[in-house]
Amino acid sequence: MYKKVLDFYFFNLKEQLDLKESYSNFFDVYLKKFNQELLCISSFPAKPLTIALSEKLNKKKIKLVSTQHGVNREINYTCDEGMSTWENGVCDLLFVNNKESKIVSEKSPFSKGTCKVIGTAEQLSSKKRIDLFLGKKKIFYVSTRISAANRMMLGGHLADYQKALQELKLVTNVFKKVSKKIVFKTYPAIPLYVEKDPVFEEVNKSKNLDLLATSKDIQYYFKRMSLIITSRATSTLSWCILSNVPVVFINYIDQSMLKKEIITKLKKSLFFFNYSDRNFFSMLKRFLEKSSDEIYKEWKKKEVQRKIFIEQYISSSQKKKSGEVASNYIIKNELFKK
Repeated sequence: MYKKVLDFYFFNLKEQLDLKESYSNFFDVYLKKFNQELLCISSFPAKPLTIALSEKLNKKKIKLVSTQHGVNREINYTCDEGMSTWENGVCDLLFVNNKESKIVSEKSPFSKGTCKVIGTAEQLSSKKRIDLFLGKKKIFYVSTRISAANRMMLGGHLADYQKALQELKLVTNVFKKVSKKIVFKTYPAIPLYVEKDPVFEEVNKSKNLDLLATSKDIQYYFKRMSLIITSRATSTLSWCILSNVPVVFINYIDQSMLKKEIITKLKKSLFFFNYSDRNFFSMLKRFLEKSSDEIYKEWKKKEVQRKIFIEQYISSSQKKKSGEVASNYIIKNELFKK
């Protein structure tokens, strides 16, 4: 078995290196077409295609710029597992969302490029979001459960089956027992198993739960939410906090868990629950039974601490448009090839 695993690993490694070499030959010819000012931009350059492009650009002294793929390394305890795939290990300049990302990214031993803080894109701001929905707002559970199978980094030590069981317990022990309507939004991932998802099956059988299985981005639903419940230290949490809708966060200790040093700060910023706590299910159910007015009053009390948290860990320089900051930096520093 051990030999089969090693053979599988090296087979895939060779496949990826061959792919990179193929792209390298392509870009060697393709880039000869350009003699004018040139700058390349990517949102996730740590792939065989973009690594090959980066190497060719470097020889031609052309800059490769990247934007931060998502807010994760700032808050996620297991983020170091994917450190070799961070953008500034490939690009010359990385535009990051916040101060913490700059600190963490530049500490990476794979770091090649510099980092510039520009904040998050304007469309993620709740003030700029357009939604013509006029119906009654509902509680949304925004799932971050992703089936890893054999294609993704683990971000912890649970198998897909164990993660499904955890979420199933959440549905049966809390959501089904709450006397309120809850929309269960699935994570927009490609199904990897032929079996039907047991969690989705249970949601479909529940009278007070509506399954929203869509790849549509969560930001288009914020105006329809009275309360957001989500989990795991991923970008989803950050976008939920920026929505200005009250957020309940569930922290797992065995997958995509929060960094220990920010737990206290986050508890002061939103409604925080540990899945591993002895009375987790009863405490969460009791909280969800509170009136919307009561929840919103408690949410407002956390506003000052939440703004501090956002500035450090999610979106710094919020008073400036990130697009303008980035473009002005590129022009000022003459990053275009002459």
